[in-house]
Formats: sequence, structure tokens, C-alpha cells
Amino acid sequence: MPILMQKYCDFDLQTIKKKIGESTTWRPSNISENILTSESLNKAAVLVPLVVCHDEVNLLFTHRSSSLERHSSQVSFPGGIFENDDKSLIDTALRETREEIGVDKKNIQVIGQLPSFNTSTGYIVYPVIGVIDSLDKIRINEIEVNKVFYIPLDWLCNPNHSKLENYITVDGTNIKVWFFDQYEGESVWGITAKIIFDLIEILKR
Repeated sequence: MPILMQKYCDFDLQTIKKKIGESTTWRPSNISENILTSESLNKAAVLVPLVVCHDEVNLLFTHRSSSLERHSSQVSFPGGIFENDDKSLIDTALRETREEIGVDKKNIQVIGQLPSFNTSTGYIVYPVIGVIDSLDKIRINEIEVNKVFYIPLDWLCNPNHSKLENYITVDGTNIKVWFFDQYEGESVWGITAKIIFDLIEILKR
């Protein structure tokens, strides 16, 4: 008799779209109510890209180039700083995705947004959830991105694959940060891990 593997987040894209569409008033419990919206904060947006790979819903990640000045060699979602030509923060996320991995906005279906949050480095980040319709559209900008990889959503939802640990910031502050176990040699942690947990909290409702 075959052994059945436990599923932690076994949703297809249609179910995910429905759950996100129903969550317009949702706010994660770990977000401070005192979210700063000062004009002094730099606005940034990231795309949280859902893709179907091997008949399973995955999240797409980029491993940033080692030559970048900021966050070099780290794992992240496509994204960057709001520019004056951007009509919205959604446009920022889509533009940065095209610049980093070559996927045009016509090949991305935006299905929702997660609540914005502040970073310790003076940014307010807006996560935009989108579905990339085909992996064939991906063309990596090697100046910014070393590689693209995928992690199954079900693997990320497994609580045995993540942990909350102490982390010392550059200014010496001790904070709690989420870390995922390595997946095929890649480490997902920090802000990127926090965004994943916000998404998972929606899907598990």
C-alpha cells in the first residue's frame, strides 16, 4: 500500500485566487497598527509570483547578483523602489519584474495585495501577488539576478521547514526573524520569509 504524503497547503490556482479575493479586509496579526506612512519613507514594491511547475503551485524567487550594492547574493522576490514614472505601486512591482526576469506585465495576472509594512532601513514595502502564466517567458537579467528558482507552496506551508530565530541588525538591535530550512541549497529568510508567512496565513483561513 503506497504511503500518502501529508499535504499542508494543497491548493490549486483557482482556490488560491478565491481565497485572496475574499481577504480584502484581512490584516496579519503580527503587523503593528502604527504603520508609518510618512513621505520620508521610501516606497518599494515586490511581486509575490505564483507559478505552476510540475503540476504544483510554486513561488518564484530570485537569487540576487553578487555585484549589486544592496542585498547582494540574497534570495528575494522581484521588486524595487517606486519611481516617478510608475502609476502605482503595482506598476512598480510589474516593472521591476520585467527588468529583473524579463516577464512582461501582460503575462502576469495580479490577483491581490498583502498589507504593506515598514523595514528597519526606512522603506515601506508593498507586496503584490501575481500569477505568471508561463515559465517560458522568463529571461534573467544577469546584472541583477544570478538565478531564478522555485519552491512548492506546500513545502513552504509545512511548519517543520521554518523557525523563528534571534537576529542582530547592523545597528546592534536584537530582533526575531523567520528562517526557512534550505531548499536545494537556497536560504529564504527575513523580509521575504515574512511575506510568505503573511500569504500562508490568508490561505489557511
